[in-house]
Amino acid sequence: MVAQQDEFETIANITAIESLLGTLIEGGGVSLCLDAAGARPEPIVLMEQHPGQTLVMDLSSVSYLLHHLQDGAAFYLRAQAQGKVVQTPLLHLTETRQAGGRFLCCCDYPATLAILQRRESFRAELRMGMVVMAGLYGSDTDVVEGELRDLSQDGCQLELPLAASGLLAAAVKPLTLAFTFPDGTYFEVLGNARHQKQMLNAICCVLASTSLSAAQNRNGRFGILYVK
Repeated sequence: MVAQQDEFETIANITAIESLLGTLIEGGGVSLCLDAAGARPEPIVLMEQHPGQTLVMDLSSVSYLLHHLQDGAAFYLRAQAQGKVVQTPLLHLTETRQAGGRFLCCCDYPATLAILQRRESFRAELRMGMVVMAGLYGSDTDVVEGELRDLSQDGCQLELPLAASGLLAAAVKPLTLAFTFPDGTYFEVLGNARHQKQMLNAICCVLASTSLSAAQNRNGRFGILYVK
C-alpha cells in the first residue's frame, strides 16, 4: 500500500486541457510567474483560448513586466481549477498589442498541464512476480496491450507501449479496459485517461473510474474487480 501524498501529475489530453483552461477563463484567479529566482506570482486575466494555437491574456496588471516578457523571458501560469492546482509548462509571449489602455498578449497554447492533487485513497501495488495483462480499447480496431501496475478505489495505473500515445491523445470518451488475472479472471470496465508519463520504452498511464475497486483474496492477491 502507498499512503496518500501530494504530487504534480501531467495532463496531455487536449480535451482535458481545454476543459481546465476553460474553467480558469470563467473562474479567474490566474497568476503569472516569471521563471526566475525570487519571482512571485502576479495576478493576470486569462481571456481566451484557441486550442492548439494560442492563449490570450490581459497583462495590464503586470505591465511593468512586459519589457522582460517581450525580451523572451519564460513564464508559467498557475491557478485553482476543479479543486486542483493547475500549472502550465514554461511559456513565451508571441504577440503584444495595446487596446483601450489594456495590454492584450498572446502565448503558445500549452501542450500539457501539470496538476497538483492530493491522493485520498490507498494505491495497492501488485505483488512481485504477479502479471496482470490489460487491454485498452478505443474501438474494435484500435487496441493496445499493456500491464496493470497498481489499483486504487478510483482508478488504476497501466504500463503501455509507446504506440498507445496516439490512442490516449485522441480519446474523447471513456476507454474500455480489459484485465486478465493469473487465475483466469477476466473483467472489463470503462475508464478515462487522467494523465500519462513517457518513459524510455513505455508509457505510464493513470486511468480514473468511479466504478473501479479491488478486492483482496485469502492469499493476499488482487484478483477480482467489482463495479459499484
